Amino acid sequence: MRLILASASPRRKKLLKELFPDFEVRPADIEEVALPGETPLRCAERLAMEKALKARETSKEGFILAADTLVTINGLIFGKPKGPIEAEEMLKTLMGKTHSVITAFCILDASNGKALVRSVESRVTIKNLSQEEISAYIESKEPFDKAGAYAVQGGTHAKRRGSGGMFVEKVEGSYTNVVGLPMDEVKESFEKLGVLI
Repeated sequence: MRLILASASPRRKKLLKELFPDFEVRPADIEEVALPGETPLRCAERLAMEKALKARETSKEGFILAADTLVTINGLIFGKPKGPIEAEEMLKTLMGKTHSVITAFCILDASNGKALVRSVESRVTIKNLSQEEISAYIESKEPFDKAGAYAVQGGTHAKRRGSGGMFVEKVEGSYTNVVGLPMDEVKESFEKLGVLI
């Protein structure tokens, strides 16, 4: 079976390898912004679908998997920060509170255009952070390709200085969802489409 991952995320690539050792990576470059009045859930699902459709422009066979992760608190939607100032604002908004992480994914059959779209929500609590911790983390450059400006996993050095994993107090729900791909639901969805894993 041909499978295309429509994402440049190294975290999604690593997670997907647990299910499929062999797939193509073909990032789908779209504008990732919420539409006026759009709910966080609807926004994530629309963006996942748009990424899959973008990848289908260059491939008409096999399956395409695309995903979008966003962070939301009090009605605000946080994507990836555009720079250090925005990253600091996001972290200060999230610290000491519990927020939602929504990952929507789309599995698109490139041959016939049929799509399955699902979303998963997890709850994450971030510790109170000092200005020194925030500044050191931003200097590490880790926040800039992460929704909400932090990485829950922080690699194998989750407790090292300058790693987002050390800021997370609690994760409720799917951990891999917070990383960027809810693996149980992805596996279940492929099986529903008749793909044996």
